[in-house]
Amino acid sequence: MRCDKVNEVTVEQLVQQHPHITFSTVLQDCKRTLERAYQMGWTPNMSAASS
Repeated sequence: MRCDKVNEVTVEQLVQQHPHITFSTVLQDCKRTLERAYQMGWTPNMSAASS
């Protein structure tokens, strides 16, 4: 379900209340992408972030 005009607090509540639904916001999509990357063994390169 795509959610454009809802604040992130509300989306987080909806995610908790309805875990069987995939909610789509930029933040939710980024969280899912990072979660998958971590599960696959990715770690952030902190030296690149400080450059």
